Amino acid sequence: MNANMEFKTKLLFEENFENDLDQWWVEGQMDVFTNDHKIYVDIDKPGQNKGASGTVWLKQKHPENFIITYNALVEQSGIGANNINLFLCYNHPNDKPMIESRDERESGAYNLYHELNGYIITYLNDYDADSGKYPDGSTKARIRMRKNPGFNLVNEDYTYHCKQNNLYQFEIIKFKNKLILRVDGEERLSWEDLDGPYGEGLIGLRTFQSKLYWEKFKLFKILD
Repeated sequence: MNANMEFKTKLLFEENFENDLDQWWVEGQMDVFTNDHKIYVDIDKPGQNKGASGTVWLKQKHPENFIITYNALVEQSGIGANNINLFLCYNHPNDKPMIESRDERESGAYNLYHELNGYIITYLNDYDADSGKYPDGSTKARIRMRKNPGFNLVNEDYTYHCKQNNLYQFEIIKFKNKLILRVDGEERLSWEDLDGPYGEGLIGLRTFQSKLYWEKFKLFKILD
């Protein structure tokens, strides 16, 4: 599938964050609030545990083939993680509704989500500069896709950037067995699941040790 292929779509859900968190629920010890048509998550406070993290789940399920679009901006991250993650196609392996098992994940600890069915897309700053730096001394974005259960790394790249106070435009496409991440209009990572792709499920906005916001969230069904 060509990443530039245009799809016929139908808008299923649009969130301008005007009505607090009516359509969402939270897992993790973090401050979550809406303001100025944005959802803010703050889990970068003095005294928090290293790796402190959390998830904000959309209650509405997405279909098997879909597109998600949103903007995100990291205001601060003490360790420079600038973490903007996404869970998608998530389901409980025992077919238990995720919202009914939320108490099992009250802490928001990352490993708790590795036991569930779903994909993870991680987008963050390569703050340890594992991939080296650009000539101007700035760091790249570390981008990964994983499949759960098992926390299996299926693709990764170090490219582009993930800076604080920089508004990024995200587009995630899941079509049949293909998963594509676009940031600021360019494909940054993709992967083809040849081992039984997941279908409908839940979307979770995820972060660790960062203060950020999301805005202009839209979910489309692909009609092709």
